[in-house]
Amino acid sequence: MTRRQRLVAVLLSVGISLWWLGSRPRKSSLRPKQFPGSHLQERALDMITSPLKRIYFHNLKVAQTKNTIMSNSISSKGGSATAMLTCSLRGIAWDLGFGPDKIAMEFAEHLRKLGLPHETAVAQFCRRVRWRAARCVDLECFDTPGGGGIVAPLLVRNCFGDNLLQQYIFKHPSAQAVILGAGFDTRFYRLPFLSGVGNLSLLEVDTAETLIEKTTALSTAQIKCDHVVFVPCNFNTQNWLAVLSQHGFRKDSPAVIVWEGVSMYLTRAKVLAMFRDVAKCAKGTLLYFDYITEAAAKSPVVHTGEPFAFGMKDISKPALEEFVHLVPGLLVREHYPFAVLYERYVPRRADGHFISPVPTISAIAVLEVA
Repeated sequence: MTRRQRLVAVLLSVGISLWWLGSRPRKSSLRPKQFPGSHLQERALDMITSPLKRIYFHNLKVAQTKNTIMSNSISSKGGSATAMLTCSLRGIAWDLGFGPDKIAMEFAEHLRKLGLPHETAVAQFCRRVRWRAARCVDLECFDTPGGGGIVAPLLVRNCFGDNLLQQYIFKHPSAQAVILGAGFDTRFYRLPFLSGVGNLSLLEVDTAETLIEKTTALSTAQIKCDHVVFVPCNFNTQNWLAVLSQHGFRKDSPAVIVWEGVSMYLTRAKVLAMFRDVAKCAKGTLLYFDYITEAAAKSPVVHTGEPFAFGMKDISKPALEEFVHLVPGLLVREHYPFAVLYERYVPRRADGHFISPVPTISAIAVLEVA
């Protein structure tokens, strides 16, 4: 064990001890089961976590320079660093009481053993201890890199996608559900309505390296996954629809396709090609995706790591329809700026504000094959 790891272990032990000593039940702005500690306890925990935060942010800055964290590039172990990080953050949201992904934290523990950066583990400890000690969640924690500035939009995407899947499968029990660029998404393993439903087909598509890492972690975590078809696909050299068809996907049957957090990293031509492939699917097929504005895609301030490449003119529905109309056979069925979905899914602090600022550069849409 290195000197830094021993220091982290000692600080963790002290933090846990302070958390339990003198804690009293109080009304929480997040959930009844959460019992924040006293003001003295908060100050003590701040003193403990501050050095860890400094270590984390220093390492994050170095890692960003080397493009090893917050990137969709393939890590040395084979998986996407961004996918690992977002899985951990979904687990944190569940742990705090307002996220739907109840198995992400357990899953992320096994992913971390496979190569999740140590800095992410330190960041998790800082955030979780600080949040558990606070009387209410504050913007300081949520605005930090890897904090709520990412957690809240992830929460919106997860909840919306879960609801869409449930509604679609309820109407089409023999449909197909596909996650493109699945990464370490856990929907197919945690949503109860997906089990025992007619002839439902569940398919996950991603690079072979990511899928190997994912199935290894699922097996180690003893999470059942034999009901899912894993489809390895190199999106740069292969056509995802052709590859899917080779693994049992039926283009003449309706499907719901989840495409989260991908469009902004592709070129305009590749996004249009994706839409054209979806338009070849059966009538009633849905494509759920999120996107950002063109200005945000060009801004170096909005993102870190792998640069964004695509954005719509703005996040209005007319702008989206103008783009989608370039592909015959597709209609915009639903469209929501994140501000609208924050009202639906994101909790508020005790002072009435959302737990993180509402993004004005992104939206969620559902397209339908007419």
